[in-house]
Amino acid sequence: MPNYGTINYANARNRVSSTPDVLLYFLALFIPPIPVFIKTGLGADVLINILLWFLGWIPGVIHAWWIISKNPL
Repeated sequence: MPNYGTINYANARNRVSSTPDVLLYFLALFIPPIPVFIKTGLGADVLINILLWFLGWIPGVIHAWWIISKNPL
């Protein structure tokens, strides 16, 4: 039977964002395509983010945060 009360701290430390990532999260609140460009370069992710940003601010920010958390710097 698995023990659901334990926390694997080694994995938790690997998921903590670095200082540059925190700054990118903050920048994504205002202009989401810029942090996506910094993380992935000019490509499909940036174009998708620009389209989402034009469709609504929130979808662009959520996509940018997902890209920042998914890709290491």
